[in-house]
Amino acid sequence: MMKLHRESKKITPFTIEISPNDRITGFEVLPNGSQLTNALPIAILLHGYRSKARRLAYAARSLVNHGYAVIMVNLRGHSRSEGNRSDVHGMQNDLKHLVQYFQLKKYVDQSRIILIGWSLGALLALTTGNQIPHITHLIALGAISSPADFFNGFNPLQRKIWKLRSKLGGMDIFSMTGLLRYNPSSQFIRKKLLLIHSKDDQIVAVNNFWTNVAAFGLEKKDYFLLARGGHNYILAKNQVMNRILNWLENYCDLGSER
Repeated sequence: MMKLHRESKKITPFTIEISPNDRITGFEVLPNGSQLTNALPIAILLHGYRSKARRLAYAARSLVNHGYAVIMVNLRGHSRSEGNRSDVHGMQNDLKHLVQYFQLKKYVDQSRIILIGWSLGALLALTTGNQIPHITHLIALGAISSPADFFNGFNPLQRKIWKLRSKLGGMDIFSMTGLLRYNPSSQFIRKKLLLIHSKDDQIVAVNNFWTNVAAFGLEKKDYFLLARGGHNYILAKNQVMNRILNWLENYCDLGSER
């Protein structure tokens, strides 16, 4: 797994208390030498189920190298964050607190607050992130479109494997996503949005991607389908980050000042 190297970045662990028994943790990563009074674009990274913040270190490294401040959060019940890791309502509440906490930092450019989610993080970005006024841009990697669509793209063997994974891992995709009441449509999305998916994704089938593209009425510049890379973007992480940076800097006027 790619790691963040401290010599090129300022990395600060953080803990945010949501309630006396609920705390979320993560890392604040700033470009080395940046002044905290400068207005920096900020990217908040949300990982997938049964993962952790460091899983998206490749994205953090690329973004920080391009002058972005990055917040890597451990979702509720993951890594050192407390709570139930299947509590999506709790995760929604945590995300609101997280954004409120960091958007008040003096170094944050209020007009450039980006939420980037992968897998479960993508679903949180498209739902809760879409409702948070301070968020200006959304990027969803490997996002489902609905609980029904989630399984429609799989053959019978793949469906059995997923049900076994759910039983062993404690993840009930139907109940978790059902709690979010997610119904994508062009009227639903309120932010600029970029969707990225792999054609050979074995966790979230590609039909979910095309359903989201059609439902949100996206222009071609706002979605990108990789030929291969799977759900984890194996050997395709550079492609993913190049597309994200290109989209932010060329189509959304989010070029950072380096």
